[in-house]
Order: sequence, then C-alpha cells, then structure tokens
Amino acid sequence: MLTQHAPPTLIPATSPPIVQTGPQFTCPVCGWPVIGLTPWPDNPVNPCRLDEWAAHIWYLRRSCGCRAGGRVARLGDCITPLEFTYDHSLPYEQRVAANVAALRAALNLIAVTALTGAMPPIHAVGEPCHGGGHGHAS
Repeated sequence: MLTQHAPPTLIPATSPPIVQTGPQFTCPVCGWPVIGLTPWPDNPVNPCRLDEWAAHIWYLRRSCGCRAGGRVARLGDCITPLEFTYDHSLPYEQRVAANVAALRAALNLIAVTALTGAMPPIHAVGEPCHGGGHGHAS
C-alpha cells in the first residue's frame, strides 16, 4: 500500500486528522510522527471507573515537544484525540461521567468514520480499522 505523509512541521497543523489509522500515527498538534502509544496505566491501589475502558485510552509517545493533545481514544488500529475534563468545580462522579461520555463519543466517531469510509486517504496509514490491536502498544 502506498502511504502518503505530510512533511513534519513544528507549526501547528491547520487541519489535523480527526481519526488516524495505524500503525504509524502523527501528533495531532504539529503533525510530527509519533514514537508509539502507551496504554492507560493500571493502578490497582487507586482504581477508577475509567479503568474498565483501559483498552481504549492511550497516550501518544512523542519527540516533538507538544504538551497538548497527547491522550487518544483507540479502537482497533484507529485513534482520535481524547480530551477529559478536570473541572474541579464539578463533583468527582460527574467528572468521571463526563470523561466516560467523551470516550464513548470518541469511539463512536472512530466507528462511524471507519464504517462510512469517511477518512481522507492522506490520513489512512496502514490497514483499515479493524477489531484487532487492543492491548498492544504500537
């Protein structure tokens, strides 16, 4: 398969891909190639309701220096940026519920994008999204 890549830049991307297909990913902020993915950390001492979603919460390992946009939702070989709320004016359970809702929306975006074939070819790297890849870092 012929893979198209935009040249890496340290200038924020004007239209970062919403959904990317792996195994190669780029920083959603600057477009620089990502080193890999790190899964949601398992913390048995301090469990969280988000732990049940651990297979779908990942962090980008980047060398570009960008601080924002490092958390992603993952479904199979596809990722999309994932933003959680840290609004401490909300009760803890409400923050967790908002974060679960954000994750569900991100996973839905990936699924709809993959099913409709709406992913632009320049962002389709590797094989199409499929159910495999859970629990494996790239």
